[in-house]
Amino acid sequence: MREAQVRAGNACILYDADAAAYALNDWFEPKSLAARGWLIGRVAGRGCGHVHFFGYCGNGYALRHYRRGGKVATWIGDHYLWAGLGRTRAWREWRLLARLTELKLPVPRPFAARVIKSGLFYRADLITMRIASSSSLFERLMIGALPDAIWREIGRVIAEFHRVGVWHADLNAHNVLLSSDAAVAIVDFDRARFRRNTMRWREANLARLLRSLRKLKSLKPELPFHESDFELLREGYCSRRL
Repeated sequence: MREAQVRAGNACILYDADAAAYALNDWFEPKSLAARGWLIGRVAGRGCGHVHFFGYCGNGYALRHYRRGGKVATWIGDHYLWAGLGRTRAWREWRLLARLTELKLPVPRPFAARVIKSGLFYRADLITMRIASSSSLFERLMIGALPDAIWREIGRVIAEFHRVGVWHADLNAHNVLLSSDAAVAIVDFDRARFRRNTMRWREANLARLLRSLRKLKSLKPELPFHESDFELLREGYCSRRL
């Protein structure tokens, strides 16, 4: 993966030069993607906004616009305080994903990121390779109960990230993906980072995932999740030396 950058006015694009010979602003504009016939569809993202899927040069990609959640979104929506290009959320997530890809961890490969600066603020977008034939842990549970082996595999994969010191800022049932062949991947590394490896944050990561599953179960009592499932996940987690 070769990092390359191009500027166009107040916008800057970071992209993988091994995946594309040049950068296009149209990659980041759903209307332009639709006009070119590249847009495949979209799904509702968590919080505000959507994830748009498109095809380009025979590959599938996912476009996500950075947008704030909670009450602060009412005031500044998709604007973030400028503190330098390298500190923008899009740049940091792109580079983290690039590093995790090099480490052969199951994450979406980063393709391109765009930052548009306006005064003291900026807006940003991120494009990653689409993980084909996959659905979130929550979506899979809505179909039916998962085999014990999958719960253990989820724990084992989370342990692989923790082993190299990767802290996920929002590990939940929507950010764990399962492919049709039961492979596990983790997505949405906004605000994630490498940390000095300690049991405290590792346990906090697991606790966040458990809270997510418990909350979904409370909202949808029919969801086939039980506390014993998370014990299986912990078995898989503990099978990896940290």
